[in-house]
Amino acid sequence: MQKNLLGNRKWLVILAFLTFILYNGVFLALALSTYDAKPVMTAKDLLSYSGFDRIITIVGAILLGLESFHWLDSRTKLDFYWSQPVSKRSLFVSTVINSIGIYTASYLLSLLIGLVIAGIGGGMNGSVLLLAFIGFIRNFFLFLSVYFYAVLAVMLTGNIIVAVIADAVLLTFGPIFDWSINHCMGFLKTRAYGSAFTTHGILSPLYTVTDSMSTNGAILRNLFCALLSLVLSYLLYKHRKAEDAGNSVPLPVVRRITKVILIFLCCILSTAFCSDSSTITAATGAVIAVMIISAVVVGGIMETIYNSDVRAAFRGYGYSIAGCAAALILFLGCYYDIAGYNRWVPAAQDVKSAYITPEGIEDSYRSSYSKKYMKLTDIDTLNSLLTIGEQTITRDPYAKGIRLNISYRMKNGHTRTRRVIIPGSAFSSMNSVFKSQSFKEGFFTVYHDSHFTSQKDFGITYYYMDKNAEENRTKTLTGSNIDTYKKIREAYIKDLDSYDIDTAAFETQAGKIEIITLENGVEKERTFLPVYKSFTNTINALKSEDMYADVTPLSDYYDSDSMPFYLGQKSSFLGHENDK
Repeated sequence: MQKNLLGNRKWLVILAFLTFILYNGVFLALALSTYDAKPVMTAKDLLSYSGFDRIITIVGAILLGLESFHWLDSRTKLDFYWSQPVSKRSLFVSTVINSIGIYTASYLLSLLIGLVIAGIGGGMNGSVLLLAFIGFIRNFFLFLSVYFYAVLAVMLTGNIIVAVIADAVLLTFGPIFDWSINHCMGFLKTRAYGSAFTTHGILSPLYTVTDSMSTNGAILRNLFCALLSLVLSYLLYKHRKAEDAGNSVPLPVVRRITKVILIFLCCILSTAFCSDSSTITAATGAVIAVMIISAVVVGGIMETIYNSDVRAAFRGYGYSIAGCAAALILFLGCYYDIAGYNRWVPAAQDVKSAYITPEGIEDSYRSSYSKKYMKLTDIDTLNSLLTIGEQTITRDPYAKGIRLNISYRMKNGHTRTRRVIIPGSAFSSMNSVFKSQSFKEGFFTVYHDSHFTSQKDFGITYYYMDKNAEENRTKTLTGSNIDTYKKIREAYIKDLDSYDIDTAAFETQAGKIEIITLENGVEKERTFLPVYKSFTNTINALKSEDMYADVTPLSDYYDSDSMPFYLGQKSSFLGHENDK
């Protein structure tokens, strides 16, 4: 049977081999052979991180999946295949194995050719081989998930054109669903930027194409998607009837569920064209009208496709109403904060500890540092800051004040975060937080810096702003001068004794200390420490190492990386507060 299948799919076999030969056998080989510095970095880019092979894999999986059972949309072809002396189960299994074999053989053969050529050109080593293997495994599971999504699309439909549309919907459903939920949640003023809703890639293999997902995570999610779509595909195939051929969507239950879900998503998407969290005010009625119009139009198009008759456009209007109603509930619920998200304050006895992070550094090293090391226990003070901070940002998202995220580690194991603006009227409470040792040890990386100092390739540099408003730096200390760094660290910790809200919000910096680690010559992690004029111990330590530049800083000089709480000159800020 495999021989017959290959004979009927010659064009796919030729296309797969030619494409991978061009990529792995020519492009990859040349890149590895001619790259001057580190072929390992090229292998990472091309094989397992951001290579074009993922695009080839996705397109190939879609073509193979749609072609595998394309004959199901033709009664004549279906009768021919099902009249063969082979069971439906054997035909299904053989076709799937044939498709997987085409992809695997073309990928591995072309990769072998490319690596051999690269080896001849001197661009091969053990690390490259390992990356090539990892890249194949990751792409193989990506292929399986995308392939079975395409097969599922064919099984859900009875028309190849509709199957193409269905496959596009299945592949993009996860990202679009996540975006829709996050778009509505964007109207919640206290929602932190780093707390996005996500289905974690279990609804679409396209999530695993991004560089942010680990190899293990990508493989597990793709395996889940592949197994789920395989089981559903086989069940639909097993119970498929001959009269389903040519019927756009044979199963009534699939029609209903699909219609409700797509209308829900389209209604939410339509709001993005006429509103966002900062512009929608009196136009709420117009937004609702746009959502209703979208439901009517999309519902009509879907019924026309279902019935192959434009006169059936208004059938099943109840499902259009259900999808639109669900979208309206989500949209209006978030916009008017019906559930009280912006007013949430935890009970002190339910909180284990808390930490705060400046707004805008959710993905930085400092954010992960604070999440790990900052353990604030004065929950009553934090709750008072949370209450006034929620009220302030809800009333005016652009109000003056310290913008930060307050995160509570709950005793039930969950972490809940709210984005707030702390106004000047609450600075006395904020000052007690800034002066606490728990905050300092969880915010300034000098307290837990073994992660940096243990690296062989470690450096510390002092940056300052000169009188021409240009950033300059003095000499850099490397890992061989670790004792010197410890001396500067000790001085810096002494200066932190005087750190308070005036330092954090109103004092300009003289410069900043940059700490950086490198791995194989590539930056691994970086963090900054602000150096204020009042930090005399630190300045003296820097001077003793000839690292300090005694330049009067500009009055408004600050660096957002090292001074995320800075508000400007105190007189200006207090004047603004008094004008309210």
